[in-house]
Amino acid sequence: MAGMASSRSETVDLACGDVAGLVQALASPAERVTVNLNSDHVAGCTYTFAAPYAPGAAQALPPVGPNEITGTTQVRVTINGNGSTLARSSSSTDPFSLLATNPGAVLDAQDLTLTGGDVFASASAQQTAGAGGLNNGGVATLRRCTVSGNVLSAGPRNPGSGGGIDNGGTLTLIDSTVSGNRISASTFGPPVDADGGGIYSAGGSVTVIDSTISDNSVSAYPTMAFGGGIDVTQGTLLLRGSTVTGNSALADGGGIEASIAAAVAVSTRFSGNTPDNCGPRHLVVGCHG
Repeated sequence: MAGMASSRSETVDLACGDVAGLVQALASPAERVTVNLNSDHVAGCTYTFAAPYAPGAAQALPPVGPNEITGTTQVRVTINGNGSTLARSSSSTDPFSLLATNPGAVLDAQDLTLTGGDVFASASAQQTAGAGGLNNGGVATLRRCTVSGNVLSAGPRNPGSGGGIDNGGTLTLIDSTVSGNRISASTFGPPVDADGGGIYSAGGSVTVIDSTISDNSVSAYPTMAFGGGIDVTQGTLLLRGSTVTGNSALADGGGIEASIAAAVAVSTRFSGNTPDNCGPRHLVVGCHG
């Protein structure tokens, strides 16, 4: 790991697979941190996480922004992935997601893949489980990124929100892909709502530009599974020049589910979503097919 730092900013170059260095970089006390992954330009570079970054933590990496565990007071983190993948180890027995952004913080990520995150809602407390890939409470922008193959298991008593991304802040996707993420039912407890196989947003804003939302699913509890691709509750959703295809939800909103939300799709193609492209369709302006 190499880098230069001041009390206000730090730049870190990391060789492929340097998981410890990446954890250390995101725990930096600097207000602005730039992380350049895969500095040795290894093809197919992957940073594999066997456990959360700290005991009791819910993510592979320290959250961007103020963090009681690490004592950081970050304002902005930039991750230049250089084609890298952040992945939860398939042999891990610990449930955890990959990235999180706390309120008041900014994450800019590019040329990065998030995959394999696996989380479930607690059986002992009524709380919403976050997504397997990214949990955003601040301002997050993903450019040329892929969020794929992440899983959330819902219940009992606890709703599952966002297989790939759970957003409560401001989320922007540019030339990115959210695919193959899913929410499934846990094997215990009574049924609960499950929302947003690809992306779930509650009270925040989501902007999707020149991106693809595909093959995401919500298969938990047939009458309570909504928004295979995207589920927006309150807040806003704007899609422009994008594709929403092959997503599914057992109840409604195979492509997009909107509830008390301002949802607009411009020059966006909908196809092959089950049971419908948008639900309720009249709440998603520009949804067709």
